[in-house]
Amino acid sequence: MFHRTPSGVSAARRARTLTALSLSALLAGTVGMSTVSAQDAPSGDISFFGWDVADLTSGLGLGFQTAAMSFTAQNPGVNVTFDAVPFADFVSAATSRARAGTLGDVVEMLPGLNHAPVFAALEATTPADWGDLATELSGWGGGVIDPADPNTVAGVPIGGQGVIWYYNKALFEQAGLDPEAAPGTWAEFTAAADALKAAGITPVAASGVDSFLAWWAWSSFSPQYFTADEVLQVRSGEIPLDDPRVLASLQPVADMFAAGYWNSDYADKSFTDMESAFINGQVAMIPGVITSIVNWKAWDGSALGPEGYGVFGAPKRDDATSDGQFFNPTLIYGVNAASENPETAKAFIRFLAGVEGQSILLAQSGQFPNRADVDLATYASPGAQAIQGVIDSRGASDVIQNQFSAAAQGEAFQKLTQAIVSGDLATFLGDLQAQQGS
Repeated sequence: MFHRTPSGVSAARRARTLTALSLSALLAGTVGMSTVSAQDAPSGDISFFGWDVADLTSGLGLGFQTAAMSFTAQNPGVNVTFDAVPFADFVSAATSRARAGTLGDVVEMLPGLNHAPVFAALEATTPADWGDLATELSGWGGGVIDPADPNTVAGVPIGGQGVIWYYNKALFEQAGLDPEAAPGTWAEFTAAADALKAAGITPVAASGVDSFLAWWAWSSFSPQYFTADEVLQVRSGEIPLDDPRVLASLQPVADMFAAGYWNSDYADKSFTDMESAFINGQVAMIPGVITSIVNWKAWDGSALGPEGYGVFGAPKRDDATSDGQFFNPTLIYGVNAASENPETAKAFIRFLAGVEGQSILLAQSGQFPNRADVDLATYASPGAQAIQGVIDSRGASDVIQNQFSAAAQGEAFQKLTQAIVSGDLATFLGDLQAQQGS
């Protein structure tokens, strides 16, 4: 459901707009200055309701705070405040506030079904309502309210998220592998894992405490079996979660465990433990995300450093029917239908979604852009550029996991690791389908 993905867009075109620009110029407000007349300029107070803005000094909070400062500098009549709740409490808090009429003007959401209970309180819109953003942004399908009407969305997709595989170059070299040659096929992946194992190196990171790494690994293989158009059919029920293709997408993760590629102490480890293990050279490969945690930004700022790791997309399976790369909007930003200042709320969303806003979020927070004219070469590391190369070559795709209901997601996180360890994937998926339909 992407209007345009970054695939097929050359690096030169991505660089054209921003190569000569510096972050200092962006933050000084000298780039992307508003050209609207004073009478049309946004004004008044708006509040931003979400969970990423609890800490405005680091992470995405810092990026949003910096973006708000630039936006208000360009629009002196505007005041932006941030209203945060813990992520775990977001759906319940947002639903309660929506009913009470106290939801913020701008509402932060995850894509897909994750925050469907909030949709009714938002101003329904279409990509065309946002002007040029309709074609400048990828990932509009992440905000679809009802698959029967894929053109109506809850909000604007901003930033890019997905799952990519990272590998430790030094450990590859130690095992006799070419540190610059990432595995592209399943045969190449297993050959590399076998060589690492023979050298006494743990090939793949797993976290039995939380199942996050197994979930991410599973998500990375989904685009090999489901096209972007088919993803929404999971939400509509046309494709059940016990479909053979769902099993095929999970099988590679089970195969990794069966081959002895996981760390032997997986049951006692969380994903943060394994993030540290990867940094410290205790495991060779890890499925991680593109934005936020267990990602290139974490590696760049660690002892591993920007040159110490490589990236690759999920290795191609022999039975794959497609070859996409999991990449969809990090977040969706909607406008509260009861907002007293909806035009200013929309103006701030447009700013966040624009070149300047997404460049700020990339530079300050490491959030990947979902537009093709943000210059990764200027604002990011070799790892981020390599990730963009994978997206360009394979094509951005949403994944079926984003269309799991809250009940199915809860079931998956509770039982995924045990299902992989037991090998009883069919029963696990049957239970997921029962939860999806409940």
